[in-house]
Amino acid sequence: MNGLATEGTEGTENDDVAGRRSCSVARLFDHFPEEQRAIPRMHLTDTSPVLELLGAAPSRPLRIVSLYPSGTETLYAVGLASRVVGRTSWCPVPTDGAPPTAMGGTKDPDLAAIRASTPDLVLACRDENRKEDVEAIAGFAPVAVANPRRVADVPEFVRKLAEVSGGEAGKAEALASLIEDESARLVASAEPRRRGVAFIWRGPWWTLGGDCYATDLLRLCGIDNAFAADRRTYFSLDGASIAAARPDVLLFPDEPFPFNEFHVAALRTEIPALREIPARLFDGSLLTWHGVRTLDALRRLPALLRPLAEIR
Repeated sequence: MNGLATEGTEGTENDDVAGRRSCSVARLFDHFPEEQRAIPRMHLTDTSPVLELLGAAPSRPLRIVSLYPSGTETLYAVGLASRVVGRTSWCPVPTDGAPPTAMGGTKDPDLAAIRASTPDLVLACRDENRKEDVEAIAGFAPVAVANPRRVADVPEFVRKLAEVSGGEAGKAEALASLIEDESARLVASAEPRRRGVAFIWRGPWWTLGGDCYATDLLRLCGIDNAFAADRRTYFSLDGASIAAARPDVLLFPDEPFPFNEFHVAALRTEIPALREIPARLFDGSLLTWHGVRTLDALRRLPALLRPLAEIR
């Protein structure tokens, strides 16, 4: 993935990985707008349901538009690939059938194209989409806003998504139950604890706070976020704060910023106190994509982060 021995592979990237990396590079400013380079929030409260419906949707929507990638692939997983008519440019396409029409990005959706597609349900996400875009779309179509903050929220999200979108209840229940089983297995396995800092952006360095799904997922995988006490979802850091956190491991997911060994070296040069701290590069979608990807993350992330591959 990064030309390193990450995820048990070495050497050059295959076409799938290289294509996803190109996608990640293209997504940089889709995820982090120029103003503050921060992901806009939906400004929902912490007590928001894991899937909030804005407007009245039919019991079986026939024309669904999805505004974020992990929501799109979860719609496919609950049997709705044929009814997804629109997606963002960064969303995956189904393995069978014609791909849904691309309608802009997560931060710059093509509102005219979405309206013209006459959707009877639009799927959005608190941490991926802008409040003003969701409000504009809600003026002409019902919108379901996803807001899972913990891994334990994901099974409920999957079940509610299938209910709201008219998905296959059996597929949703099977997926939700597997996520619950894998979560319970990790809790019972008592992963050895490590204190980590997970970076999501550079220039300046950004990290995860305590109010997010990714921090909870890391906890299940044995990594305690050094900045979990900060209840923001993500924020920027200076070098002194990173050094003072005294991490046992430095985590570099490859999205939304496509971190590689150059960035690991740059951080260690900038902050000499981190030169001996192990670092790990890995598939960022495992950390931040919720839904069907959660199951993959619960099965793969612990092994990817244990034992930790040091980059020297």
